[in-house]
Amino acid sequence: MRSLRRKTRGFTLIELLVVIAIIAILVAILLPAVQRAREAANKSRCLNNIKQMILGMHNYHDTHTVFPPGQLVTQWVNTNGPANSPQYVLPQEPYSNNQTFGYQGTSWMFHLLPYIEQSNVYQLWRPDF
Repeated sequence: MRSLRRKTRGFTLIELLVVIAIIAILVAILLPAVQRAREAANKSRCLNNIKQMILGMHNYHDTHTVFPPGQLVTQWVNTNGPANSPQYVLPQEPYSNNQTFGYQGTSWMFHLLPYIEQSNVYQLWRPDF
């Protein structure tokens, strides 16, 4: 007599679930390691950027014998003193709606651009925007 059992060539549901569980465990083990590698790469990139900025500051200092100014504003106001008195930056009240359009300033980071191999960005800036 022939056996009533049929031979199947596919996977059973239990085997499929076991394989999926094993893959999930492997992914759970590997993801933190990948994340740690990404964090290490980001930390290294950040440290390199800081070193480049410090090197740019030293190169600026070597060229100009001073460090870059904290801020450079294109709008200056004369004082009410004598003709040769120093000029001061016109302060803007931060919460007022009286904005002066057509004037902008730069920070110390802008002055470092030519010294950190970003001369093309430095040359794009125009004070008359």
